[in-house]
This record gives sequence, structure tokens and C-alpha cells, in this order.
Amino acid sequence: MRNKRKAAMIMTAMVLAATAALSGCGSHVSKEAKEYQTQAMEAFEKGDYAAAVEQAQNALKEAGEEPSDFEKEVRLNLAMSLYASGDTEGALKEYETLISEDDEDFKPYFLRGCMYAKQGNLTEADSDFKEAIVRNGSDYDLYLGIYEALSDAGEQTRAKTFLKRALKVDGDEAEDFLKKGYVYYLLEDYDAARTQLAEAVENDSLDAMLYLGMTEAKAGNTQEAMKSFEEYKTRKKDDPKAVGLLASSMNECGMHEEAIAYFEEAIAGTSEDEELQSLKKGQIAAYEKSGDFETAKKLTEEYLSDWPDDEEVKKEQTFLATR
Repeated sequence: MRNKRKAAMIMTAMVLAATAALSGCGSHVSKEAKEYQTQAMEAFEKGDYAAAVEQAQNALKEAGEEPSDFEKEVRLNLAMSLYASGDTEGALKEYETLISEDDEDFKPYFLRGCMYAKQGNLTEADSDFKEAIVRNGSDYDLYLGIYEALSDAGEQTRAKTFLKRALKVDGDEAEDFLKKGYVYYLLEDYDAARTQLAEAVENDSLDAMLYLGMTEAKAGNTQEAMKSFEEYKTRKKDDPKAVGLLASSMNECGMHEEAIAYFEEAIAGTSEDEELQSLKKGQIAAYEKSGDFETAKKLTEEYLSDWPDDEEVKKEQTFLATR
């Protein structure tokens, strides 16, 4: 089971977070419109795209036809939901409306570029991504999101050209060192990644400890990797969410056996259903990548007894049946 790519999720989360922030403010926005938008976002995050489309359309009706920040963010959510539900034409119409209303916002260009990339329309995707950079070229997460969109489309070489542009962003704060370190990690320049991430750690970035561990693991320094991972875990006070993130990171950088133990620890300390579901999916992936297909099969069956509608895990069950 392939782990979901982090940066693409970050960018979607950025859009949804902006939507959530705007949904809660502005006296001119009716209570009903805000409620519909909240329901649309919740449906999108759950993967119920038809419901997300319906609720976003309801929010637009309540918001009125006058362009506003609220209306803009609802349309962003609607466009993503339309595309996810299979309505590419409808999504394009929403993006075109958004672009015509705002000559500064980067998000419609970025998201439309992601859609084009997924369809294989790389000329259009490049054009949209470059325009998004013109509007927001100092945001590392934008470059990372573009990289992930193009990587998912099988365009690794093209994707890396955008990553390299992220290294030109100025900044000497902990977050800058962290993001540049992660960019070097993705470019497989582990010496440069180590230098940047170590600087971020010196500036008290806990996330940098996590990425530094991943970098050491990829470079073949398992002992050094474990030092960083354990320090991260200690500093996070063994919080189950942090342990789960640690497990996912270990799994991503090839430390599958170690990841299994951390997934089990995180699962034991988690009661929240959505978090538990994510952890158990990661656990299945760790066992599969470790080569223990029998345990992965068993865990998949148990998982589907609790979450029977998860299509991704259903496909994984079919794959595992052949192993």
C-alpha cells in the first residue's frame, strides 16, 4: 500500500484551512451559508465528493452572487470536489470563474495545474504552475505541492525542476532550513539535507528531527536515524499522534520493521476513530513492505470489518490475495 504523499496533502489542507478561516468570519455571511460550507469541507475530507459538491453549491446559493472572500473559498472547495467526483468540465468552469474574479490568488492556478497534471495535460499544467509561482513564489509548500502533483503524474524529471526552484527562496529562519532540508531530501542530496536540517534542529525545530532521521536512514546511517527519531519521540512526550507520524516516516524511509513497533504503540494509545483508521492503514503498509504478507492480509481483513467502505484497502486486499 503506497503512503499518501505529504506535500500534496499539505496544499489541499492549506486550501481547506483558508476556507475554514473565512467560513467563520464576516458578518455579511449568513449562518446557513457557513453551515453548508462546513458540511462541504467535512464531506470532502471524508471522501464523499457528491455530498461535498451538493453542500458547496448550497453555500453559494446562500452567499449570493456578489464576489467575496467567502464565495471564493467556497468555489475552491467546490472545484476540488467536482473534479474528485468526476466532473472535470464543472471543475474547470469554477476555476475559470475564480481566476476571472481575482488577479492575485495563486490557489486556483495551482489546483487547476494539479488537475491538468493528473490528466496528462503537461503544457497546461506547467503554465498554471508557473503562474501560481509568480503569485506566491516564496511559499515552499507551493513548490512541494507542484512536485508531488507532477511526481504522481509520472513526471519525475519535470517535478524536480520545480523543487530546485524552491531552493532559491530566501530565508534564514528555522522553517526555511527545515523546508530546504526536506527539498534536498526529496532530491536525494542527503549531505545538503543533513546540513540544512541540522541547522533547523539547532533552532529548536522538532519537525527537523523527524526529517533528519529520515535523511540518515536514506543515507544508510540507521543508528544515527534512530537517535533523531528517539529524540523526536521524547521531545513530543510520547504523544500517540507524534508516534504515529514517526511510524509513517520510518516506513517511508525504509525502516519497516521499526515502523511496525511504533505503529503498534500509537494504535494502543489512540481512541479517536479517524486517527485510528489512518494508523491501521499505515500498519498494513508496514507489514506489507517488510514482506510479512500473511500478517498484512489478516490486518486488512480486520480493518475492513471496521471500515468496509474503504476502496483503497479493498484494492489492497485483492493485491495481497495474490502474494
